[in-house]
Amino acid sequence: MNLIDLAALAILASTVALGAWAGLFPQLLGLVGAAAGFVVALLAAGWLHAPLAQVDQPMRAFLAGAGLVGLTLIGEAAGSAVGSRLRAAMHANMLGGLDLAGGMVVGLAQGILAIWIVAGLVLAGAAPGLERTVGDSLVVRSINRVLPPAEGVAQQLVSLLAPTDLPQLFAGVEPSPAPPLDLPTSGAARALAQSAVASTVQVVTIGCGRQQLGTGFFVAEHVVVTNAHVVAGGSTISVIREGSTQRTTLVLFDPREDIAVLRVASMTAPSLRLAENPPQRGAQAAALGHPGGRPLTVIPAVVTAEFTAVGPDIYDQGRIPREVIEVRADVQRGDSGGPLLVAPGLVGGIVFGASRTSPGVGYAIAANSVAGEIRDAATRSGAVASGACARE
Repeated sequence: MNLIDLAALAILASTVALGAWAGLFPQLLGLVGAAAGFVVALLAAGWLHAPLAQVDQPMRAFLAGAGLVGLTLIGEAAGSAVGSRLRAAMHANMLGGLDLAGGMVVGLAQGILAIWIVAGLVLAGAAPGLERTVGDSLVVRSINRVLPPAEGVAQQLVSLLAPTDLPQLFAGVEPSPAPPLDLPTSGAARALAQSAVASTVQVVTIGCGRQQLGTGFFVAEHVVVTNAHVVAGGSTISVIREGSTQRTTLVLFDPREDIAVLRVASMTAPSLRLAENPPQRGAQAAALGHPGGRPLTVIPAVVTAEFTAVGPDIYDQGRIPREVIEVRADVQRGDSGGPLLVAPGLVGGIVFGASRTSPGVGYAIAANSVAGEIRDAATRSGAVASGACARE
Protein backbone atom coordinates (compact mmCIF):
# COMPACT_ATOMS: atom_id res chain seq x y z
CA MET A 1 0.00 0.00 0.00
CA ASN A 2 1.33 3.45 -0.92
CA LEU A 3 0.22 7.08 -0.62
CA ILE A 4 -2.02 6.72 -3.67
CA ASP A 5 -3.88 3.91 -1.88
CA LEU A 6 -4.37 6.09 1.21
CA ALA A 7 -5.69 8.94 -0.94
CA ALA A 8 -7.98 6.55 -2.83
CA LEU A 9 -9.41 5.12 0.40
CA ALA A 10 -10.02 8.66 1.68
CA ILE A 11 -11.87 9.48 -1.54
CA LEU A 12 -14.02 6.36 -1.22
CA ALA A 13 -14.87 7.15 2.41
CA SER A 14 -15.84 10.69 1.44
CA THR A 15 -18.05 9.62 -1.46
CA VAL A 16 -19.80 7.02 0.71
CA ALA A 17 -20.52 9.70 3.34
CA LEU A 18 -21.75 12.15 0.71
CA GLY A 19 -23.87 9.40 -0.83
CA ALA A 20 -25.54 8.75 2.52
CA TRP A 21 -26.28 12.46 2.86
CA ALA A 22 -27.59 12.88 -0.71
CA GLY A 23 -29.63 9.68 -0.74
CA LEU A 24 -30.28 7.00 -3.34
CA PHE A 25 -32.76 8.46 -5.76
CA PRO A 26 -31.23 11.92 -6.39
CA GLN A 27 -27.89 10.27 -7.22
CA LEU A 28 -29.27 7.30 -9.11
CA LEU A 29 -31.68 9.27 -11.26
CA GLY A 30 -29.02 11.95 -11.69
CA LEU A 31 -26.71 9.31 -13.18
CA VAL A 32 -29.54 8.03 -15.39
CA GLY A 33 -30.22 11.57 -16.57
CA ALA A 34 -26.54 12.20 -17.25
CA ALA A 35 -26.34 8.99 -19.28
CA ALA A 36 -29.44 10.01 -21.23
CA GLY A 37 -27.94 13.44 -21.92
CA PHE A 38 -24.72 11.80 -23.07
CA VAL A 39 -26.62 9.54 -25.48
CA VAL A 40 -28.59 12.49 -26.85
CA ALA A 41 -25.30 14.34 -27.40
CA LEU A 42 -23.88 11.41 -29.36
CA LEU A 43 -27.05 11.17 -31.48
CA ALA A 44 -26.95 14.91 -32.10
CA ALA A 45 -23.32 14.61 -33.19
CA GLY A 46 -24.44 12.12 -35.85
CA TRP A 47 -27.25 14.38 -37.03
CA LEU A 48 -24.97 17.44 -37.11
CA HIS A 49 -21.96 15.69 -38.64
CA ALA A 50 -22.30 17.41 -42.02
CA PRO A 51 -22.55 21.01 -40.75
CA LEU A 52 -19.86 20.40 -38.11
CA ALA A 53 -17.53 19.10 -40.81
CA GLN A 54 -17.60 22.59 -42.34
CA VAL A 55 -16.24 24.12 -39.11
CA ASP A 56 -12.45 24.32 -38.81
CA GLN A 57 -10.55 22.90 -35.87
CA PRO A 58 -10.17 23.73 -33.00
CA MET A 59 -13.64 25.35 -33.00
CA ARG A 60 -15.19 22.04 -34.08
CA ALA A 61 -13.70 20.27 -31.05
CA PHE A 62 -14.87 23.11 -28.76
CA LEU A 63 -18.45 22.91 -30.06
CA ALA A 64 -18.49 19.12 -29.77
CA GLY A 65 -17.06 19.17 -26.26
CA ALA A 66 -19.37 21.96 -25.08
CA GLY A 67 -22.42 20.16 -26.45
CA LEU A 68 -21.38 16.88 -24.86
CA VAL A 69 -20.78 18.40 -21.43
CA GLY A 70 -23.82 20.69 -21.59
CA LEU A 71 -26.35 17.99 -22.47
CA THR A 72 -24.85 15.63 -19.90
CA LEU A 73 -25.18 18.26 -17.15
CA ILE A 74 -28.74 19.11 -18.18
CA GLY A 75 -29.67 15.42 -18.00
CA GLU A 76 -28.01 15.05 -14.60
CA ALA A 77 -29.82 18.09 -13.19
CA ALA A 78 -33.20 16.88 -14.46
CA GLY A 79 -32.67 13.39 -13.05
CA SER A 80 -31.55 14.72 -9.67
CA ALA A 81 -34.62 16.95 -9.44
CA VAL A 82 -36.93 13.98 -10.01
CA GLY A 83 -34.90 11.92 -7.55
CA SER A 84 -35.20 14.57 -4.85
CA ARG A 85 -39.00 14.45 -5.12
CA LEU A 86 -38.95 10.66 -4.83
CA ARG A 87 -36.64 10.87 -1.83
CA ALA A 88 -39.02 13.23 -0.04
CA ALA A 89 -41.88 10.79 -0.71
CA MET A 90 -39.81 7.87 0.61
CA HIS A 91 -39.05 9.63 3.87
CA ALA A 92 -42.69 10.49 4.25
CA ASN A 93 -43.46 6.77 3.98
CA MET A 94 -40.77 5.68 6.50
CA LEU A 95 -38.49 4.22 3.79
CA GLY A 96 -35.53 6.43 4.64
CA GLY A 97 -33.33 3.44 5.53
CA LEU A 98 -33.42 2.17 1.95
CA ASP A 99 -32.61 5.65 0.70
CA LEU A 100 -29.63 5.87 3.08
CA ALA A 101 -28.17 2.45 2.20
CA GLY A 102 -28.74 2.90 -1.50
CA GLY A 103 -27.14 6.33 -1.39
CA MET A 104 -24.01 4.86 0.20
CA VAL A 105 -23.74 2.21 -2.53
CA VAL A 106 -24.14 4.76 -5.33
CA GLY A 107 -21.64 7.06 -3.60
CA LEU A 108 -19.12 4.20 -3.45
CA ALA A 109 -19.63 3.54 -7.17
CA GLN A 110 -19.06 7.20 -7.98
CA GLY A 111 -15.85 7.19 -5.94
CA ILE A 112 -14.56 4.14 -7.78
CA LEU A 113 -15.40 5.77 -11.11
CA ALA A 114 -13.57 8.98 -10.13
CA ILE A 115 -10.44 7.05 -9.11
CA TRP A 116 -10.58 5.04 -12.34
CA ILE A 117 -10.77 8.18 -14.50
CA VAL A 118 -8.01 10.08 -12.67
CA ALA A 119 -5.73 7.04 -12.62
CA GLY A 120 -6.29 6.58 -16.34
CA LEU A 121 -5.29 10.17 -17.08
CA VAL A 122 -2.12 9.78 -15.00
CA LEU A 123 -1.19 6.46 -16.61
CA ALA A 124 -1.80 8.05 -20.02
CA GLY A 125 0.91 10.58 -19.19
CA ALA A 126 -1.03 13.58 -17.87
CA ALA A 127 1.15 13.74 -14.73
CA PRO A 128 4.71 12.69 -15.65
CA GLY A 129 6.55 11.15 -12.70
CA LEU A 130 3.45 9.68 -11.04
CA GLU A 131 2.81 6.84 -13.49
CA ARG A 132 4.79 4.22 -11.54
CA THR A 133 3.31 5.17 -8.15
CA VAL A 134 -0.24 5.08 -9.51
CA GLY A 135 0.44 1.85 -11.39
CA ASP A 136 1.68 0.21 -8.15
CA SER A 137 -1.46 1.18 -6.21
CA LEU A 138 -3.41 -1.82 -4.90
CA VAL A 139 -6.68 0.10 -5.22
CA VAL A 140 -6.00 1.14 -8.82
CA ARG A 141 -4.93 -2.37 -9.82
CA SER A 142 -8.03 -3.84 -8.19
CA ILE A 143 -10.29 -1.42 -10.06
CA ASN A 144 -8.53 -2.11 -13.37
CA ARG A 145 -9.12 -5.84 -12.91
CA VAL A 146 -12.87 -5.18 -12.93
CA LEU A 147 -13.17 -2.21 -15.31
CA PRO A 148 -11.48 -1.72 -18.71
CA PRO A 149 -7.93 -0.30 -18.46
CA ALA A 150 -8.50 3.40 -17.89
CA GLU A 151 -5.33 4.43 -19.72
CA GLY A 152 -6.76 3.35 -23.08
CA VAL A 153 -10.10 5.03 -22.38
CA ALA A 154 -8.33 8.27 -21.43
CA GLN A 155 -6.30 8.26 -24.65
CA GLN A 156 -9.47 7.69 -26.70
CA LEU A 157 -11.19 10.59 -24.91
CA VAL A 158 -8.25 12.86 -25.72
CA SER A 159 -8.49 11.77 -29.35
CA LEU A 160 -12.27 12.29 -29.50
CA LEU A 161 -11.99 15.96 -28.53
CA ALA A 162 -8.64 16.61 -30.22
CA PRO A 163 -8.35 20.15 -31.67
CA THR A 164 -6.76 18.86 -34.90
CA ASP A 165 -7.52 16.34 -37.63
CA LEU A 166 -4.03 14.82 -37.40
CA PRO A 167 -3.15 11.75 -35.28
CA GLN A 168 -2.46 11.81 -31.56
CA LEU A 169 1.34 11.70 -31.21
CA PHE A 170 1.97 11.96 -27.47
CA ALA A 171 0.73 10.14 -24.39
CA GLY A 172 -0.91 12.60 -22.03
CA VAL A 173 0.14 16.24 -22.08
CA GLU A 174 1.95 17.35 -25.22
CA PRO A 175 5.44 18.73 -24.49
CA SER A 176 6.06 22.42 -25.04
CA PRO A 177 7.80 23.09 -28.35
CA ALA A 178 11.39 24.25 -28.48
CA PRO A 179 12.09 27.97 -28.98
CA PRO A 180 11.27 28.96 -32.57
CA LEU A 181 13.86 29.58 -35.28
CA ASP A 182 13.63 31.49 -38.55
CA LEU A 183 12.24 29.58 -41.52
CA PRO A 184 14.15 29.39 -44.80
CA THR A 185 12.87 31.66 -47.55
CA SER A 186 10.40 30.22 -50.04
CA GLY A 187 13.12 30.31 -52.69
CA ALA A 188 15.60 28.43 -50.50
CA ALA A 189 12.97 25.83 -49.59
CA ARG A 190 12.05 25.30 -53.26
CA ALA A 191 15.71 24.89 -54.20
CA LEU A 192 16.19 22.31 -51.44
CA ALA A 193 13.04 20.39 -52.38
CA GLN A 194 13.52 20.50 -56.15
CA SER A 195 15.52 17.27 -56.17
CA ALA A 196 12.62 15.41 -54.50
CA VAL A 197 9.65 16.70 -56.51
CA ALA A 198 9.80 13.90 -59.09
CA SER A 199 10.17 11.33 -56.29
CA THR A 200 7.11 12.39 -54.29
CA VAL A 201 3.61 10.99 -54.84
CA GLN A 202 0.11 11.42 -53.46
CA VAL A 203 -1.21 8.32 -51.68
CA VAL A 204 -4.94 7.60 -52.01
CA THR A 205 -6.52 4.87 -49.88
CA ILE A 206 -10.06 3.57 -50.35
CA GLY A 207 -11.47 1.81 -47.32
CA CYS A 208 -13.30 2.22 -44.03
CA GLY A 209 -16.17 3.88 -45.91
CA ARG A 210 -14.06 6.83 -46.97
CA GLN A 211 -11.10 8.06 -49.00
CA GLN A 212 -7.88 8.74 -47.09
CA LEU A 213 -5.23 11.04 -48.55
CA GLY A 214 -1.56 11.33 -47.76
CA THR A 215 1.88 11.67 -49.30
CA GLY A 216 4.71 9.24 -50.01
CA PHE A 217 8.13 9.12 -51.66
CA PHE A 218 10.34 6.66 -53.52
CA VAL A 219 13.26 5.13 -51.60
CA ALA A 220 14.11 2.42 -54.15
CA GLU A 221 12.99 1.31 -57.58
CA HIS A 222 9.20 0.72 -57.43
CA VAL A 223 9.20 1.26 -53.63
CA VAL A 224 7.30 4.07 -51.84
CA VAL A 225 7.29 4.97 -48.13
CA THR A 226 4.33 6.59 -46.37
CA ASN A 227 2.60 6.54 -42.96
CA ALA A 228 0.68 3.53 -41.68
CA HIS A 229 -2.25 5.74 -40.65
CA VAL A 230 -2.62 6.85 -44.28
CA VAL A 231 -3.23 3.29 -45.53
CA ALA A 232 -4.83 1.66 -42.46
CA GLY A 233 -7.90 -0.40 -43.33
CA GLY A 234 -7.49 0.22 -47.04
CA SER A 235 -8.90 -2.20 -49.57
CA THR A 236 -7.29 -0.27 -52.46
CA ILE A 237 -4.12 1.81 -52.14
CA SER A 238 -2.97 3.89 -55.11
CA VAL A 239 -0.30 6.49 -55.80
CA ILE A 240 -0.63 9.49 -58.10
CA ARG A 241 2.26 11.30 -59.78
CA GLU A 242 2.00 13.80 -62.61
CA GLY A 243 -1.60 12.78 -63.28
CA SER A 244 -0.83 9.06 -63.50
CA THR A 245 -2.60 6.77 -60.99
CA GLN A 246 -1.20 3.32 -60.19
CA ARG A 247 -2.37 0.58 -57.84
CA THR A 248 0.14 -0.59 -55.23
CA THR A 249 0.89 -3.62 -53.08
CA LEU A 250 1.32 -3.04 -49.36
CA VAL A 251 4.50 -4.87 -48.26
CA LEU A 252 5.00 -3.32 -44.80
CA PHE A 253 2.41 -2.08 -42.30
CA ASP A 254 3.78 -1.01 -38.91
CA PRO A 255 1.12 0.72 -36.76
CA ARG A 256 3.58 1.22 -33.88
CA GLU A 257 6.16 3.24 -35.81
CA ASP A 258 3.45 4.59 -38.17
CA ILE A 259 5.37 3.40 -41.24
CA ALA A 260 4.11 1.67 -44.39
CA VAL A 261 5.94 0.57 -47.53
CA LEU A 262 4.23 0.18 -50.92
CA ARG A 263 5.44 -1.63 -54.03
CA VAL A 264 4.40 0.06 -57.29
CA ALA A 265 5.10 -2.35 -60.12
CA SER A 266 4.28 0.02 -62.97
CA MET A 267 5.84 3.26 -61.71
CA THR A 268 9.25 4.33 -60.55
CA ALA A 269 11.17 7.56 -59.92
CA PRO A 270 14.54 8.73 -58.62
CA SER A 271 15.10 7.33 -55.13
CA LEU A 272 15.60 9.59 -52.13
CA ARG A 273 18.20 8.67 -49.51
CA LEU A 274 17.38 8.24 -45.81
CA ALA A 275 19.73 10.15 -43.51
CA GLU A 276 21.99 8.04 -41.29
CA ASN A 277 21.80 10.58 -38.45
CA PRO A 278 18.99 12.85 -37.22
CA PRO A 279 19.21 16.51 -38.25
CA GLN A 280 20.26 18.93 -35.55
CA ARG A 281 18.49 22.02 -34.27
CA GLY A 282 18.81 24.86 -36.74
CA ALA A 283 19.00 22.69 -39.84
CA GLN A 284 17.19 24.34 -42.74
CA ALA A 285 14.68 21.98 -44.32
CA ALA A 286 11.72 21.64 -46.66
CA ALA A 287 8.79 19.24 -46.54
CA LEU A 288 6.81 18.05 -49.54
CA GLY A 289 3.13 17.21 -49.20
CA HIS A 290 -0.41 17.43 -50.49
CA PRO A 291 -2.11 19.62 -47.83
CA GLY A 292 -5.84 18.99 -47.85
CA GLY A 293 -5.42 16.81 -50.94
CA ARG A 294 -4.20 19.77 -53.00
CA PRO A 295 -1.37 19.62 -55.58
CA LEU A 296 2.18 18.94 -54.42
CA THR A 297 3.36 21.78 -52.20
CA VAL A 298 6.78 22.79 -50.87
CA ILE A 299 6.58 23.61 -47.15
CA PRO A 300 9.47 25.68 -45.71
CA ALA A 301 10.72 24.12 -42.46
CA VAL A 302 13.46 24.42 -39.86
CA VAL A 303 14.46 21.76 -37.34
CA THR A 304 13.91 22.98 -33.78
CA ALA A 305 14.48 19.77 -31.76
CA GLU A 306 15.09 16.02 -31.91
CA PHE A 307 13.95 13.78 -29.07
CA THR A 308 12.36 10.49 -28.04
CA ALA A 309 8.58 10.88 -27.82
CA VAL A 310 6.25 8.42 -26.09
CA GLY A 311 2.78 8.15 -27.57
CA PRO A 312 0.06 5.74 -28.70
CA ASP A 313 0.12 3.75 -31.90
CA ILE A 314 -2.15 4.71 -34.80
CA TYR A 315 -5.08 3.07 -32.98
CA ASP A 316 -4.55 5.24 -29.87
CA GLN A 317 -3.30 2.22 -27.92
CA GLY A 318 -0.17 1.60 -25.86
CA ARG A 319 2.90 3.73 -25.16
CA ILE A 320 5.34 3.62 -28.07
CA PRO A 321 8.77 5.36 -27.96
CA ARG A 322 9.66 7.02 -31.26
CA GLU A 323 12.59 9.14 -32.41
CA VAL A 324 10.89 12.37 -33.43
CA ILE A 325 12.07 15.52 -35.19
CA GLU A 326 10.25 18.72 -34.25
CA VAL A 327 10.07 21.33 -36.99
CA ARG A 328 8.62 24.75 -37.42
CA ALA A 329 6.40 24.16 -40.45
CA ASP A 330 2.76 24.42 -41.49
CA VAL A 331 1.91 20.70 -41.53
CA GLN A 332 -1.67 19.87 -42.52
CA ARG A 333 -3.79 16.82 -43.15
CA GLY A 334 -2.66 15.28 -46.44
CA ASP A 335 1.03 15.96 -45.73
CA SER A 336 1.41 12.77 -43.67
CA GLY A 337 4.04 10.43 -45.11
CA GLY A 338 5.85 13.16 -47.02
CA PRO A 339 9.64 13.62 -46.98
CA LEU A 340 11.41 16.20 -44.82
CA LEU A 341 14.41 17.20 -46.95
CA VAL A 342 17.51 18.38 -45.06
CA ALA A 343 19.80 18.35 -48.10
CA PRO A 344 19.20 17.74 -51.82
CA GLY A 345 17.90 14.18 -52.15
CA LEU A 346 18.40 13.47 -48.42
CA VAL A 347 15.38 12.73 -46.19
CA GLY A 348 15.91 13.56 -42.53
CA GLY A 349 12.41 12.60 -41.45
CA ILE A 350 9.00 11.32 -42.52
CA VAL A 351 6.24 13.82 -41.73
CA PHE A 352 3.56 12.27 -39.52
CA GLY A 353 1.73 14.94 -37.55
CA ALA A 354 1.41 18.42 -36.10
CA SER A 355 1.14 20.00 -32.67
CA ARG A 356 -2.33 20.09 -31.11
CA THR A 357 -1.48 23.12 -28.99
CA SER A 358 1.09 25.17 -30.94
CA PRO A 359 0.18 26.27 -34.49
CA GLY A 360 3.03 26.08 -36.96
CA VAL A 361 4.80 23.17 -35.22
CA GLY A 362 5.04 19.82 -36.99
CA TYR A 363 6.65 16.46 -36.31
CA ALA A 364 8.49 13.88 -38.40
CA ILE A 365 9.72 10.38 -37.63
CA ALA A 366 13.53 10.42 -37.70
CA ALA A 367 14.48 8.63 -40.92
CA ASN A 368 17.51 6.93 -39.37
CA SER A 369 15.31 5.26 -36.73
CA VAL A 370 13.24 3.36 -39.31
CA ALA A 371 15.73 3.06 -42.17
CA GLY A 372 16.58 -0.58 -41.42
CA GLU A 373 12.91 -1.62 -41.36
CA ILE A 374 12.29 0.22 -44.64
CA ARG A 375 15.32 -1.34 -46.35
CA ASP A 376 14.17 -4.83 -45.35
CA ALA A 377 10.65 -4.16 -46.65
CA ALA A 378 11.98 -2.82 -49.96
CA THR A 379 13.14 -6.33 -50.87
CA ARG A 380 9.69 -7.88 -50.38
CA SER A 381 6.94 -8.41 -52.92
CA GLY A 382 4.28 -10.28 -50.93
CA ALA A 383 1.22 -8.35 -49.77
CA VAL A 384 0.46 -7.82 -46.08
CA ALA A 385 -2.80 -6.82 -44.40
CA SER A 386 -3.58 -3.13 -43.97
CA GLY A 387 -4.91 -3.62 -40.44
CA ALA A 388 -8.05 -2.17 -38.96
CA CYS A 389 -9.41 1.28 -39.73
CA ALA A 390 -7.61 4.05 -37.89
CA ARG A 391 -9.50 6.94 -36.29
CA GLU A 392 -10.32 9.53 -38.94
